[in-house]
Amino acid sequence: LDIQNMSYTKKDFGTSLKQSLNKKYSNDWLLTNEMLKDGKLSTYLFLKTNFGLEKYLTLLRPEYRKPICRLRVSAHRLFIEMGRYNNTPRTERICKNCMCNEIEDEEHFIIRCTKFTKEREELFELISSKVRHFTHLQDKQKLFWILNCEELDILNSLGRFLQISLP
Repeated sequence: LDIQNMSYTKKDFGTSLKQSLNKKYSNDWLLTNEMLKDGKLSTYLFLKTNFGLEKYLTLLRPEYRKPICRLRVSAHRLFIEMGRYNNTPRTERICKNCMCNEIEDEEHFIIRCTKFTKEREELFELISSKVRHFTHLQDKQKLFWILNCEELDILNSLGRFLQISLP
C-alpha cells in the first residue's frame, strides 16, 4: 500500500487496500499451512495449494460434492482418522478391509485398497482415457491429480466412487 502517494481516489485506495490485505492473508495462510502439514490436516494441506474456492464445490451436485469434501478435509471414517480418537499410533492404523498391510489413509483407500478395486475401475478407466500418463504417475501424484481435477465427468465418477465406498 503506497501511502506516500496521496493522489488515490476512494476506489483506488479501496482496491489497493483489498489487494494488500489479500496478499497478507494469503502469505499468512501459506505459513500456517506449512506449520500444520504433519497433523490432522495433512491431506487437506497436501491438496490445497492455493487460497481460493475449489472448482468441485461449484460444479458438482451435493451428493457427489459431499463425499469429496469429506475426504479432502478428513471428515471420514478411514482408520487414519478414527485411530486419532483412541490414540492408535499412526503406523498401526492398518487397513482392515484388505490384506495389503498398509496404513488406511486417503491414498491407500483411493489408489490401492483391494476391497474397492471393482468400484474404482470406472474412475480409473475414465481418467486413463483422458490422461495418457496417469498410469505412470506415482500413487501420491495420482491422489493429487484425482482430488484436484476440474473435469466434470471425472469429478462425477469420483463422487460416485466415494459415495459408494467411503466409510
